[in-house]
Amino acid sequence: MPRTKLNPPMKVERKLSPSLGFKNAVLAQAPCGAKPASFLATKSSGERIFIKELLNEGNIKKNGKKLAEFQLIADSLKPVFKIKSVGYTYVNNYIISSDWNMPTKPYETKEHTTPSGRIYTIVKDGPKTLRDLRFPKNPNTGKPLPHAIIQTDKELDILKVLLFRQFIGASDSVPVNILVTGEGDILSIDEMAYAGDKMDQKRADDPDNFIHWLWRKPPSKEMRQQGKEWLQEHSRELMRWANGIDLSNVEIRVNGQPTDIYGTIESIQKRIDSFIFFLKDSKLNF
Repeated sequence: MPRTKLNPPMKVERKLSPSLGFKNAVLAQAPCGAKPASFLATKSSGERIFIKELLNEGNIKKNGKKLAEFQLIADSLKPVFKIKSVGYTYVNNYIISSDWNMPTKPYETKEHTTPSGRIYTIVKDGPKTLRDLRFPKNPNTGKPLPHAIIQTDKELDILKVLLFRQFIGASDSVPVNILVTGEGDILSIDEMAYAGDKMDQKRADDPDNFIHWLWRKPPSKEMRQQGKEWLQEHSRELMRWANGIDLSNVEIRVNGQPTDIYGTIESIQKRIDSFIFFLKDSKLNF
């Protein structure tokens, strides 16, 4: 459905639910279509908290706790894969975590106009993602140009996070779902949907294409080449890492009960084994 353009633009005030108890909060990201908003709130200690809405007018009939289940499961699995957890908690239809960007810095705000013409006041220095590490950028908008690549010395950490998302079946691996903390750590965020079976089928249909182990789709042909070079450079380290993942004492549970609606430990192990075989496959020309 095409968006209705507001003319003139309309200023909209979005406030965090008072049930959470935070008086000082500002939008970190304005809602877009049916996608809920996210906020940064400041605790009395000065610490900034990232808060993601799970429900809005478009999906109010859904169960917020159900929407959070896979993300909470994914975060609990991260230490097994030797990557850092975000530390989510679920409260009253919101997902809450630390603001890993600058957790004690006071925030500044700016006005943001959506494509439909709604104007929101959002935080100016919100959490950084891999999109912020893509260069060159458009000097007028600050957004990465189509041929931009990621400039970082954390490529091995990025690869592990991207592969973790593939192993557990988390959909939507795109640069904005990989967080860069204020200390330079790489975190996987926003694992809101399980799509393991579909992703397995995509790799089965195109087994020699390395991109299915990294991105949902490469943002550019330059980033596709960059991903291949990263895999070539770190293939041995990744193989040691993958071989060292021990799932023998891991269970996937919801409300204390084992479940297979988000895949199984056996399916995760199968993906890990498939990736190790992928790295060894001579057809890759690594």
